[in-house]
Amino acid sequence: MQLLMRLLLTCLLAFSVVACNQQAAILLDTPQTRTAAPDARAPATSQTSNLTPKPPKISTPSATVPPPTRVAPAQTLPAPVASFAADPNNSHAMYALLVTNALYRTLDSGQTWQKLPLPAPEESFEPPAIRPNSVFIIPQQDIQLSALAPRYLVVRAHWTLFRSANRGETWQTIQDHVAAWTTDENAGQWIYAWREGEVPREQTGLYRSSDGGDTWEQVYAGFFPPFLKSETSFPNHEGMTSLLLDRNGVNALYAGTDFGIYRSLNGGKTWQEFNTGLPPNDRAYRWTPLLVGGDLPAPFALTETSPDGLDSHAVLTRLQHGAVSPDQDAWHVLDQEMFVKFRRSNQLGFNGIHTFVRDPVVNTRLYLGTAQGLFISDDAGETWRASEPWNVGAVYRIGVAPGDETRLYLWTDHGLVVSVIPAIVSPTPYPNPYGQLQEIASPDGKWTAVLDTRVGSLELKNRAGKVFPIFPPGSIASDVNWSPDSRRLFVARNNYWLDPQLQPQSGASLQIWQVQIPVDTPTTPTLSFESSGEPPELAIFDGWSPNQRYLLFWVGPDASGGTDGLGLWVLDVQNNKVTRLAESALMNPKYQSWAPDSSALAFTAGGYRSAQVSKWLTIFNTTTNQVATVVTMTEQIPGIVTWSPRGNLIAYAAVRAEDTGDEWADWMSFENKAILARRVYLLDPKTGKHWRLNTVDAFQDAPTWSDDGSVLYYVQRKGDDMLLMAANPANGQAQIVPGTRMPAPHAVGYYGQSNWDSLLAHIPTAPRAPLPALTEIYREPNGRYSLRYPNGWRLGQGWQYLIYGCAMCRIVSADEITTSPPNYAPFSGKAYLAIETFYDANANLDALQRDALAEAGPGQILDRGGVLTAFDSRDVMIDGKPARRFETLGEFGEINHVLIVWNDARVLILRGQGDGRVFDAVAHTLQLE
Repeated sequence: MQLLMRLLLTCLLAFSVVACNQQAAILLDTPQTRTAAPDARAPATSQTSNLTPKPPKISTPSATVPPPTRVAPAQTLPAPVASFAADPNNSHAMYALLVTNALYRTLDSGQTWQKLPLPAPEESFEPPAIRPNSVFIIPQQDIQLSALAPRYLVVRAHWTLFRSANRGETWQTIQDHVAAWTTDENAGQWIYAWREGEVPREQTGLYRSSDGGDTWEQVYAGFFPPFLKSETSFPNHEGMTSLLLDRNGVNALYAGTDFGIYRSLNGGKTWQEFNTGLPPNDRAYRWTPLLVGGDLPAPFALTETSPDGLDSHAVLTRLQHGAVSPDQDAWHVLDQEMFVKFRRSNQLGFNGIHTFVRDPVVNTRLYLGTAQGLFISDDAGETWRASEPWNVGAVYRIGVAPGDETRLYLWTDHGLVVSVIPAIVSPTPYPNPYGQLQEIASPDGKWTAVLDTRVGSLELKNRAGKVFPIFPPGSIASDVNWSPDSRRLFVARNNYWLDPQLQPQSGASLQIWQVQIPVDTPTTPTLSFESSGEPPELAIFDGWSPNQRYLLFWVGPDASGGTDGLGLWVLDVQNNKVTRLAESALMNPKYQSWAPDSSALAFTAGGYRSAQVSKWLTIFNTTTNQVATVVTMTEQIPGIVTWSPRGNLIAYAAVRAEDTGDEWADWMSFENKAILARRVYLLDPKTGKHWRLNTVDAFQDAPTWSDDGSVLYYVQRKGDDMLLMAANPANGQAQIVPGTRMPAPHAVGYYGQSNWDSLLAHIPTAPRAPLPALTEIYREPNGRYSLRYPNGWRLGQGWQYLIYGCAMCRIVSADEITTSPPNYAPFSGKAYLAIETFYDANANLDALQRDALAEAGPGQILDRGGVLTAFDSRDVMIDGKPARRFETLGEFGEINHVLIVWNDARVLILRGQGDGRVFDAVAHTLQLE
């Protein structure tokens, strides 16, 4: 349910209603109650206001964690715990690695434990007479679980890395003689390991794997830090004792050594001393820094300071990124008053500090386990507080399992203790856990609306960078819409927000405000619309009339209900007159079309998500303010509608009422006879007369006029293919537009709501962006390949789309890299490219193509048969190597471009979404090792 809510919220923020509906179909396949009253319309309303906006009163939750609701000793483990790790996909599951190298798992919050068959040799343990549960040396984390691969587990024991693909039931040894290691925390595919000890000197060094440990390459050879490479014998204090991979990329690494901290920005090939900002140290060696990762505010290092070379105490620092370049990065010292009491004692590290852990969800929360108990920081280490009155004694190890309530697994003087605390509440005044910062430029490019849905604020920024606050945090600003002339900005303020448990909390009434920009300064916002409905409600903007006088928008209860339609309204921006057009209409922008002179709006009204039931065709007259049904649902069930540029005809797609019914509502494939019966119709808006475009007995959809209205384009099915047709509206005669044949997808949109933009983009007069120049060069860090890409495009790592993704793929995109790939048009001049490389000594192009069809590409959903559909396949040569170029088709017709290159045992797969011309241009610049 959380995934569904997150998906629907993201969809509403992105305005991609049809695409969202297609995605939600995979997660929520239970239709809601249908609404089908064709003549039920509310009277028109008119509302105006010049009120100064006041944000709703929203209480600010406290960031302070209250005492635990339960402190209960769990089953005793047979030896002290060396490392804890929580399962990111199960808040009740934990793994515990003991000092004996034995590995245990709990599935019930520590009440019972199961020993797993980790193949590391078990060692004996003699507990000390005093504090038999104590573990003094602060360790690195030696258990790693993957958030994206729930069954994946990597453990280091007895200086060896072991991997399991089934939650610890069976194991593989993937690396030995490992003194320090690190992985990417989301997918666990990138692993770095420092090898030393009983290995030949040439094998001492840093190794990297990009496939979860199947294959390794040495990226740094010899002694470490680099200045020790000149040593002829094994130097003292050599090597890495802690290692951290930056969560923001696979090439940034931090190494803890007895000489301080070192950093690499090229995947470990070269290193620079990175002690900037650390307090002075007059000892020959520092106490080895313990490195801990974090999203924000970046990595932490726990080390020491010894200004006089005699006395020393602990120091906690946080990486402070520079404003311009990594050269300006420095360590920022945190709460010296807290750490000065932890001093060096008997060569056992710092007396009293046993472990340091960050919260995996709340990036500003830290935990410190000490001889004096548990300490917690809520502000990224700036200040600390004791966890009294917990009274659990000394805390040696900490495991954090976030969920509906956060469970802290504490290894203490009393053995294992499980402390349960309430879920952590965000301290922001508008706690939207899935909000985002958006910058929406005005059509003329002179202004940028900065909408932060994380806190509900809005600012306007001009080209000079001057910022004009419009709504402060807590205002629940959720959506904006620029007028085509850039002189007006409309802002929706919802009347609810979601608490950390994703439950709606109500605030002020739902409102739409107008900000005018007459010259160079925005006016004070004025109220254009206020809903009288009950929360939770939201407003979603649609499109403008050609004369820029009328703005369409939907108002309704919530995102889930929106899939079955919301109330459709129109706002006259000249006089702030608001009219409700339909009690329910689907949030599909192709279901509404304005007359070219803005005198009327044709739209498909009716609720329920299916395109085959409960719809009727309606016309709104802007002069009389009247709404009239012109095609009732007892005649036809209409869908996509488009008004001719000449103003004399309306084209729409529909199925005859006699060819459909409730039993055909929810079937989304071409096997549905109601979908197969869809045809293109024409209607005279003056008389209301309507007729078939032609008598072709085949599925037809998505009518679209040429710019002059002389040609009507539409999509037609022929056999197992989809075609773009060009028809004469006078007689219905049609011809195939050359080069537009594609396979028919398995599913015809979301409950029959089709999206055929990939075919409609081939209309001869449709805009086609020029191909961008490929001026930039990207070289893969390991030298496996290089390619060229356009200036200004972004580089990133990994993509995710619903349950599909590739954490190991290198990403090249025309815009900001996000987890959900953008939906670029076929001739947009933009693309989203994902590059994957791996080894397969037994590969051939046929087998590789079969494997590629079993994995969804960016923005795709797998066909229900478990594989994608391939078309336009051809063999080519790339940099002298055999390759195969083809297209893939997903469940709802999402197209990817695919290139597979086989270079002996090395395989490169390039997938792309968007403009195929750009994809091919980039592909032909590939240079292989």
